Amino acid sequence: MNLAETYGLSEDQIAEFQRIFSSFDYQKKNQVSSQDLSSLLRALGQYWTKTELEELANEVNAEHNGYLNFAGFLNIMTRKVKPSDERSEENDRDLFKALEDLEEGSEKMNVKELKKIVMDLGENITEEEFNEMVQEVGVDENGDVKYREFVRNLLSK
Repeated sequence: MNLAETYGLSEDQIAEFQRIFSSFDYQKKNQVSSQDLSSLLRALGQYWTKTELEELANEVNAEHNGYLNFAGFLNIMTRKVKPSDERSEENDRDLFKALEDLEEGSEKMNVKELKKIVMDLGENITEEEFNEMVQEVGVDENGDVKYREFVRNLLSK
């Protein structure tokens, strides 16, 4: 039985996971440190909340001495990952919840960062539509927008 059958993933998903996993396997021992999981997941387009990441790191540290091999990583991915072709409002809320955790206490986000995130989401909006939405919310002198307002506008479209 191959990995795709074992984990219920497509060959393309396995290949993508392996490619990105390998880029975080700095010691080339088929393992990734729990400290690198957040970056690894973001590289795969997965935006977990701070709490989810802490729980995952605790699980990896307790069960795998701080390192996760590729098979263990695939187990996590099959449990937790929502396929990218099944984008939904829930996925978008998860992303912005993760952003809220990262930007705790902050109400603003740089327009360039926000644009990258929105485009990474695969939202079907043009650059012109993005700019219109930013103008609706307003940009301050530092190039920041109130991203919660922006998110409300994005989700209402």
